[in-house]
Amino acid sequence: YNLFTEVIKIFPDDWRMYIHGGDIAKELKKYDEALEYYNKAGEIGTYFCDEMDCKVGLYEEMGEYEKAYNECMKMADIYRSRGYDVEADIAEIRAQEVKNKSKNCNLAGIMLFLAEEPKVRATTSASASTLFNT
Repeated sequence: YNLFTEVIKIFPDDWRMYIHGGDIAKELKKYDEALEYYNKAGEIGTYFCDEMDCKVGLYEEMGEYEKAYNECMKMADIYRSRGYDVEADIAEIRAQEVKNKSKNCNLAGIMLFLAEEPKVRATTSASASTLFNT
């Protein structure tokens, strides 16, 4: 990490250095710094949305699935505006995967909560039965 901070002094306008710095910060769980580096890469300019792709992975690791989904959809829009329909389709597929992951995590959290709270589980099950007419 220290080496990276020295390298960006030498190559301050190279977006690739900031992508690598963001990746290093992400590995060190320095998420705010990783986001700053990815954003800096975007400010400098990456043609194929490299910084956005990295931010999707960062947001997923942080459990911020809505932000990850939104970033994927922004990438899809940018790719389409540049005539890269295949890449746009891939970004949209990834957005759907993120959305599904979010639903699965929410469901897993609810199941864990219900398993730990028998009283709540009984109340919630009764409510769910009424809701779904079972």
